[in-house]
Amino acid sequence: MLGQRHMHLELEIVKWIVMIALAAAIALALVTHVGGSETKGGMAVPSSLPPDMEQLAQPLEATVEQPAERLPADEMIDWNVQLWSVLELHRLGQIDEAIGAWAETPLPCESEVWRYVSLAAAYLQSGDLENAVEMLEAAAMLEPHNAVVHYYTGVLRLQQAENAPDWYDAVGGPPGRLVSWIPREVSPNTRAMYQLAAMTELERALEMAPFLQGDAVLISLDAYGTEAGSLRLMPATINDLLLAIGADKFAGKSHNMLGTLCLERGWLEQAESHMDLAAESGLAIVFGYRDLAERFELEGQHMDSVRNYLKAMAQGGEVLDTSGKVLQSFRKALLDLF
Repeated sequence: MLGQRHMHLELEIVKWIVMIALAAAIALALVTHVGGSETKGGMAVPSSLPPDMEQLAQPLEATVEQPAERLPADEMIDWNVQLWSVLELHRLGQIDEAIGAWAETPLPCESEVWRYVSLAAAYLQSGDLENAVEMLEAAAMLEPHNAVVHYYTGVLRLQQAENAPDWYDAVGGPPGRLVSWIPREVSPNTRAMYQLAAMTELERALEMAPFLQGDAVLISLDAYGTEAGSLRLMPATINDLLLAIGADKFAGKSHNMLGTLCLERGWLEQAESHMDLAAESGLAIVFGYRDLAERFELEGQHMDSVRNYLKAMAQGGEVLDTSGKVLQSFRKALLDLF
């Protein structure tokens, strides 16, 4: 019994060895003769590829893209004339006419952001905040790091703050009044929230201001040679547009608004720093320095008050009234010393 089982096991082993040997032989034959290859000296020699395969394996021919077709010079010159016309409407304060003219004023794709900036400035000037929001959102989609877009977004937030309520527990709120509020589907932003958002946008505008290329033209005519050189109207630049819409000193105006916001919050040193930078840009900060001097006076910082009263006088403030306040603050500063 045991012998028969042992013999059966040996037969199974021999059977498996034979099957493995046959499988190896078949695989070797397939590898040797695949694709019609031949054997030479015991080594398989690969056959040539089929004709259609050789054609597909050839390197692709280099294709040269044709440059985009340029617009005729006359058409580009007409664009420039239209652009100067709409900028003149902005300069004259004809806001409604300027808004309508922008719809018919073509611009290259790379300058399209300035259409939205100009329209946003016009809507803000007319008090149409809803359309101003739409224009600024479109401009931010095109150039999220544009300094002027951030500047006008800050101006928008300040205008929104003027019409927004503030919480009753805010600084300077009505004393003794209980907080009462009817819940709504969307909580409204408060005045303080809009002001903080404005500060963020204005600071971002100042951060991006050095990267603004104000001398860049909005419609380039350089490719048209002497024909463009004979124009009576030179191509309008970004600086020309900023001057027309009243944003030529947007950095100084940003500092001025930040100074006022800092003053409201009692950040007197930061307020003075921003006002100094605004004055350096050529803006008149008479009332800002005077208000700041009065706040320093209330805080008992009399020499700081004297300094800001003198700055207000240098900016063109009333000499007699301001000089009297300077003497009073200076007298108090001396009493503090002794």
